[in-house]
Parts: sequence; structure tokens; C-alpha cells
Amino acid sequence: MRLLKMFAIAAFALAGTVEAQTSHGYVFLAPGGATANGYTAMTLNPGIGGEARIVPHIGAGAELAGLGFREDFSSSIMGVFSSNGYFHFNGKKGAKIDPYLTGGYTLFFRYGHANLGNFGGGVNIWPSKHVGVKLEARDHVTTRYETVHYWGVRVGVNFR
Repeated sequence: MRLLKMFAIAAFALAGTVEAQTSHGYVFLAPGGATANGYTAMTLNPGIGGEARIVPHIGAGAELAGLGFREDFSSSIMGVFSSNGYFHFNGKKGAKIDPYLTGGYTLFFRYGHANLGNFGGGVNIWPSKHVGVKLEARDHVTTRYETVHYWGVRVGVNFR
């Protein structure tokens, strides 16, 4: 209980720091593929996420998504959870063009689970103060039995 109280106090203390930087949520759709041994099966990857800017160039985020094969999406879909770090090339608050690199941990889940790593990069474009566009390439990689790349080109909407 004491640990929970300390966590709550720390969260409230840091909330002002995180709020002073730019934080945002987003939704996306990523057509892509699952590539292994020179073969690719087309995939769809819809999801929702958020990012908090910790300091001007560094952010942390999480997202929840689905990933399935395009030909049989409803029966092949699995859950995807990602926790990532972000490096933003433009550290200015309120920048209209915000290119970034990202990488982190991915968990695939359906009946069991699989642990993967992910990396990518993209740009957030903010034509208005509260709504923007997200363009990103992301690759979730596993080497458990063989190397498989679950890659996608994300197109999304940012909101603050």
C-alpha cells in the first residue's frame, strides 16, 4: 500500500512535467506484410496508441493493435501490445513537422503469446493545434524459430 501511495505521488508530481511537453494520442491503419524466407503474406494492422514527451527530444509511448492476414483477417487476427521509446529530431514544442525514430518491445497474443522487438521511424505533421497526420514505417521482428518481419506502413490521425 505504501508503494502504491508513493507511485501516486510521483505520478502527480511528474504530470506537470509531461504536460509541459507535447503529448498526443493516435489511431492508425498499417497495410504491410509478414516476411520470412523470402516469402511475404500481406497483413493489416489497425491500432490506437499514445505518446508522452518526457524531455524535448525523448518520448515514451504504448499502443494496442490487431494484426491479421489480409486474405482471412477475421480468423487470423491477433492482439499486439507495444511499449516504445521515441527520439524526436525536432525538440521544439508545437513544431508543425516532427520527424522521429522509435523502438521497443512488442507482445503478440491470441491463444498464447510471443515476445518481439520493434523499430521504425516516421513523421508527425500538425496542420492544426489539435489534429495531425502520422506517417510511419514499423517492423516487428522475431527470431524465435526463424526470423520473421511483421512490417507495415502506417497512416494515422494524431490528436491532442
